[in-house]
Amino acid sequence: MSNIDDTDAQRRLQAAADFYQTLPDDSKLDGMIGYFKENLGLTDLSVVKAGIRQIRKHLARPGSWEYEAARLEEDLAQRCEAHIDIPIWISVEEWEENLFGDEIEFFKEEYNPLFPIGTKVRNIFGGYGEGTIIRYAIVGANEWTYITRVDPFDEAGMHDYKMHPRPRFQDFDSAEAYDAALREYTEKENARQENIVGIAEMLSLKWFDCNGNTICSGWQHADKLREFTFEGAAADAALPLVDTFGNPQNLQKQTVQE
Repeated sequence: MSNIDDTDAQRRLQAAADFYQTLPDDSKLDGMIGYFKENLGLTDLSVVKAGIRQIRKHLARPGSWEYEAARLEEDLAQRCEAHIDIPIWISVEEWEENLFGDEIEFFKEEYNPLFPIGTKVRNIFGGYGEGTIIRYAIVGANEWTYITRVDPFDEAGMHDYKMHPRPRFQDFDSAEAYDAALREYTEKENARQENIVGIAEMLSLKWFDCNGNTICSGWQHADKLREFTFEGAAADAALPLVDTFGNPQNLQKQTVQE
């Protein structure tokens, strides 16, 4: 049943993406508002905008700037929704758009990693013989770098705390139980904040197999990586590689993805 549901969702996503591509740039939002209302019965503007972000990711090549911009906007929208109790004098939508513009400027003007966004990389000490399924990673935009350096939600030292709220005294039967829960929370939260700051200093990576299937995402320090060169790709092409599904590598598919 899930396979049928997934197939239907992909079909509807592709149909929406096909229509989206026919619209002029200056009328894409208005056009998609009409499309969502007519074809899906949806009129909530936030839902329409979320759908457009999903379409943009669907159309973009993973690792491309277009893909990363759509992913960043999607992440920022969720963060703004979690922080709607912050006093602002504009709508949440305007606030989100302003922060997104600031975030894009940050990644274009201030974010200067050793390997730019979109670069294909490998681990320095990794072995990439014919038995290795993971072949390379693509560098993405690390949203934690923006969050920790710019601090857009005024939460210095307590990043993303909205997702991990402090214990409340009224939820406990005794002061002792509350104090114990608070100590445990503080210990875990301090460790989580250290982890966030550490991740912000790394590169965001998405790992792929020989046929471009996504395997996993993660982070790594730049000095532990090397660029995946044309020479490396040529060496891979000569190996009898298989992807994560057991399929032999498809060099024609790789050429199209490039």
